[in-house]
Amino acid sequence: MKISTVIYQHLKQKNMTMYRLAKTSGLTYVAVYQLMQGQKDAKISTLIKIADVLDFSLDEFRREVK
Repeated sequence: MKISTVIYQHLKQKNMTMYRLAKTSGLTYVAVYQLMQGQKDAKISTLIKIADVLDFSLDEFRREVK
């Protein structure tokens, strides 16, 4: 599964938009959008911020992306 698909599923579960994810995580909307569109590779620091906001661990994230 792609990174963006995993993030999208968690956003949907939390009833959260990409804009709200960006604001809550301290990332820019453009950074979140580019990640979701596959235009940019994710840095580990970005994934940590996203995982913290969406309340899942990086281990869970890693398993789902495989």
